[in-house]
Amino acid sequence: MISQCQFLALRPVSALCSSLPEKSVYWAARQLGRLDYLTSRPQRRRAANSMRVLLGKDASPGELRQKVRSAFNEFALHMAEFMRTPAMDKPKGSFQKFIQEKVEVVGIDQVDDFLTSGRGAVLVWMHFSNWDWKLCISNFLGLDVLVPAARMPNRHVDRFFTELRTYHGQKIVRSYRGIAHCREQLRDGKAVAMAAEVMMSRHAIPVEFFGRQIQVPAGPAILARRYGCPLIPTCMPRIAPDRFRLVFGDPILPESAGEGPEKEQLQQLAQQYMAWFEDYVRQYPEQWSMIFWLNIFET
Repeated sequence: MISQCQFLALRPVSALCSSLPEKSVYWAARQLGRLDYLTSRPQRRRAANSMRVLLGKDASPGELRQKVRSAFNEFALHMAEFMRTPAMDKPKGSFQKFIQEKVEVVGIDQVDDFLTSGRGAVLVWMHFSNWDWKLCISNFLGLDVLVPAARMPNRHVDRFFTELRTYHGQKIVRSYRGIAHCREQLRDGKAVAMAAEVMMSRHAIPVEFFGRQIQVPAGPAILARRYGCPLIPTCMPRIAPDRFRLVFGDPILPESAGEGPEKEQLQQLAQQYMAWFEDYVRQYPEQWSMIFWLNIFET
């Protein structure tokens, strides 16, 4: 009953966010972000522990507090934007207008080249800035991306979030049967998008990230190595309050891992794209939402 009530509460929130002017939604999101920062002590402590690693030992207590506060603000903006997805109604052209006016796209040509050649590609992404819109935009731009995703514990909330994520054509497959669909997608020369830092299976590989060893999923590297397709890291940092830059990094070819044991090859591939992500997280540490959910540097 409680889970269904949570689901029913999300619909009017989404409708309200979709009906209000964009500036009003952003203002309300910032206020909620401030309130969340003041009242969510466990998340604030967890975020501070990770942010301390991201900023380095020279960061002052004031800088640490400011960045953690900004992280709460950033996540509130992401959720408000996500709730406004129905307002970006594709038939009316507003989503296309949003991309043209507020999203700078960098590096998509090289992704197109691999897909046109029939080789396929594994896009690797992080829970960074507005990752939901990034995946929607990638599909809207014609990349035909399949995203394996785990179910949320609350099945009603999961259904609602899935509706929003598929609103503009994002293709989602559940992780428990996702591998078979990913294989078909890559064999057809299309793209698969997989999270770089969320464990959806027991297969993990160690990499260095901000000078610490962390465990990341082996799935992206396994698929790239098995099907001979490139790994392409991608992220969409917020570069202004309502503007983004969607970046597709240089392809990481499976042959770049050398000819050592399989585990070492997987580790080398994962290390390459995690190094790419480290540059963006270092530049925009408050936009990495995983600092709220996991003690990622304590694994």
